[in-house]
Amino acid sequence: MKKIIIGLFAIVSFSAIAQNTSLEYRIERRLEVLNDLVARQRAHLNLPQQDKEDILRNINQSILSIRNDGPTNPDPGPINNIIAEGRIENHSFTFSGPTVGAVFNQCSDFIRTKLSQADELYVSFNGNAYIQKTTTGYWYGADQICNVIYQLMTPQNLTPERPIGYTVVEGYLENLRVEFVGNTHGEIFNKCMKYTETRLTQADEMEISVNGGRRERFTTTGYWYGANQICRILTQKVPR
Repeated sequence: MKKIIIGLFAIVSFSAIAQNTSLEYRIERRLEVLNDLVARQRAHLNLPQQDKEDILRNINQSILSIRNDGPTNPDPGPINNIIAEGRIENHSFTFSGPTVGAVFNQCSDFIRTKLSQADELYVSFNGNAYIQKTTTGYWYGADQICNVIYQLMTPQNLTPERPIGYTVVEGYLENLRVEFVGNTHGEIFNKCMKYTETRLTQADEMEISVNGGRRERFTTTGYWYGANQICRILTQKVPR
């Protein structure tokens, strides 16, 4: 915590030498976010180790964004590296490269040793929310399977989400007590996906709170099937 406070004072001194009012305003807004982030994390020091690491990463990202004034810039700039992470059938993967072609080629090498056909995959680009793709038949071979991922690598899907600040989503999913923390909508959605995939195949009720607000109950007359549907309902109140 002492390191966080020292870093915060260093960032405050940085805002004092900003060269114009617009830049000063944006930096002060980011400082408010960071102050809130530091205050919130004090209450979560008893979380599991992975969540503590997420908190530290979120604080580091906020500090970096203040130094670069990045999140307030409407132009995200060039994407220097593409990271595709997800699952094809039961095989988890992570591909990375400077171009969509490089990612496709890594996928092709991966599939040739794992699968001859597939009908379902999830993929996340640069930390954004997972995208689910299915087919009524099959994709055959590395070319068809990896082409699904290739076609999804659009500028919109590759552009990282802007941070929303440290956010806590907690409550009950059916009878399961859940809590997911993150700095973007996609980060929280993806944590929900990974948690739910191994625990539930369907659900029809949940009670969810965002950032300490009153829990809200959601129900359906049928069922939400699979992690994708369940987590879209669970994260619908999370800012984007």
